[in-house]
Amino acid sequence: MEYWTAGPDKSRGTQLGTIKISDEVIDASGVYERFFIQDGVRYHHILDPRTGFPSQNGLKSITIMSPNATDADALSTGVFLMGLEDGMKYLESLPENIEAFFITEDNKIYATSGIRERLQLTDPTYSFGN
Repeated sequence: MEYWTAGPDKSRGTQLGTIKISDEVIDASGVYERFFIQDGVRYHHILDPRTGFPSQNGLKSITIMSPNATDADALSTGVFLMGLEDGMKYLESLPENIEAFFITEDNKIYATSGIRERLQLTDPTYSFGN
């Protein structure tokens, strides 16, 4: 099955690319839909439990692919809070077949090893960072 994935800066119904999936669920967490800006600062709904404030780690979104919907949902928020480097290391260390891609504030996409070749970008706004 081919699935399209929306970009975090676009309206619903637009896509940044496509990915082939089989017996997987997709879950995403991001800071681009539920937020407000006050005094030039974006306040969003993904709170860092260490600070009590919205996470400020350079990520716009993370998309998780997993055989299990519960795992995908929990991982999308938890790994988002880890940030790109720690989140990528964590996902690559899991024994389960869990894949993901991160989108950073500069529109770079960083994908785990098992998904990089499956994700085909169609929007020139985005490019791979790894």
